[in-house]
This record gives sequence, structure tokens and C-alpha cells, in this order.
Amino acid sequence: MQWNSAEQRGKTVDQIVKKHVIQLLQELQTVKSEGEKEASNRKEELKLALTSLESFKIYLAELMAKGSPCDDTRCQGDAEQGQ
Repeated sequence: MQWNSAEQRGKTVDQIVKKHVIQLLQELQTVKSEGEKEASNRKEELKLALTSLESFKIYLAELMAKGSPCDDTRCQGDAEQGQ
């Protein structure tokens, strides 16, 4: 009889452990999935920021090459005043 009781306890413990393992694996998958989603969102945000910075860099280069509208206005004003 004691062997049966010990065997039954072993089976019960085994079932409990299996349930816990399944639950922990599900939680791990959820955390992993959320982490991947967050990383993907952050990656997209960084790509957008990089694109904005690259566009601004091009704009600044063009502005430096051409001069600003203020520069043109100043030059016109100087020319009109004979300077």
C-alpha cells in the first residue's frame, strides 16, 4: 500500500511540475513576443529619426551652398544702396 501511495504522490508531483513548466513556457513566449514587438517599434522610430536627420543634413548642405534668403535680401539691399 505504501508503494501505491508513494507512486501516486510521484505522479501528482510530476503533473504539478508539468503544469508549471507549461505555464512558464507560455509566460516566456509572451515576454519574448512583447520584447520583439517593442524592439521592432523602436527600430522603426530610429529609422524615421535617421531619415529626418539625413534630410536635414541635405537641407543644411544646400542652404550653405546657396546661401539663405536673408543673404539674398541683404545683398539686394546692399546693391540698391550702392554698397
